[in-house]
Amino acid sequence: RKESEEERTHALGFIDFAQKKNIPIELKDLSAPPTTWDSVESLWQDLLALEQTNTQSLFKLNDEVQQCQDPALITFLQPYHMEQTESE
Repeated sequence: RKESEEERTHALGFIDFAQKKNIPIELKDLSAPPTTWDSVESLWQDLLALEQTNTQSLFKLNDEVQQCQDPALITFLQPYHMEQTESE
């Protein structure tokens, strides 16, 4: 539950920032995650794969932000990058 609340807070932070900067937002449906695994090991493998996917997505976002050369956006994203690389 704590992790879910943290992720929700992150999402709302992105939305708030985008609204303040008049950045358009397009929200898309997310697939539901698996609810059963064959073993604890497969559960952890899936979790690691998700963290790695999130990290790669943030790297791609960072590349786009660097091209925009928006210091406020770069500063806003930095804590998310740090937290994500620490969680992986």
